[in-house]
Amino acid sequence: MTSGGSHRNRERMVVIGRRPGFTLFEVITVLVLMGVVAGFVVARNSLSDADLINEAETLKSRLRYAQYLSLAGNDTSRWGVRLNAGAYTLVRVYSGGSQDLTFPQETALGYTLPPASGVTITEVSKAGSGTLSLPATISFDQYGRPHDTWGSSGSDNVAITLKQGDSTQTVTLLGVTGFVP
Repeated sequence: MTSGGSHRNRERMVVIGRRPGFTLFEVITVLVLMGVVAGFVVARNSLSDADLINEAETLKSRLRYAQYLSLAGNDTSRWGVRLNAGAYTLVRVYSGGSQDLTFPQETALGYTLPPASGVTITEVSKAGSGTLSLPATISFDQYGRPHDTWGSSGSDNVAITLKQGDSTQTVTLLGVTGFVP
């Protein structure tokens, strides 16, 4: 009876071991693989906009630099940025005209958006005043307030739109203060 009883226990163990479902190892393996695939998808989408975000941040930095020069200047000239679809230039605006200059640590006159990135400046607009055609110049007065091709400053924000494929980034200058968020 002892030998017959152990045989029944083995059958019972075999039946218990063959229950339908997944083992903990299989579940964890599937979750890890899903996490890896999701990570690649997110990283791929993030990298596709990286050039656009980088160029928007570079433009913000250049606008802040022009604003700094206007705030630090001892004369009546204004400093600004002249924007084209594929490039922008540091510009000094004075009563007799304007002068294009190089940005710090640049050897060429102006900054050209890398053609391989596909990023372009598509629009410069001011709330209440409409859209400027390119090239457009945004300059700053001695108080750091933005002036534009319309020749006015004021409380209206200036928006510069950069585009890469279907994605856009907008660089905004607050009208009253010239703050570039």
